[in-house]
Amino acid sequence: QVLAYGVPWSELLCGVLLVLGLWARGAAVVVIVMMLGFMGGIASVMARGLDVRCGCFGALKLFCGDAPMGWCHLIRNSVMAAVALLVLWAGPGLLALDNL
Repeated sequence: QVLAYGVPWSELLCGVLLVLGLWARGAAVVVIVMMLGFMGGIASVMARGLDVRCGCFGALKLFCGDAPMGWCHLIRNSVMAAVALLVLWAGPGLLALDNL
């Protein structure tokens, strides 16, 4: 239950911090860890052949739509982890609040 309530708030906080460029590298690390955890869960579902539908992104149905957990979800999470890795490696950018 703690994760069910804590993870969405962590995602929201990390997203806001990344957009603002405030503590961006720390937020990027948290995002990478979460994406790795999500990808591990997706891989587990795929390996067991379960038909699990993701409520990720709510009504937006971003990229993968209503499809069961599969390669689309793994690729989407890999791209988000790669972008967070880029922020971790290169820094938050010129307009970041971290630069003040």
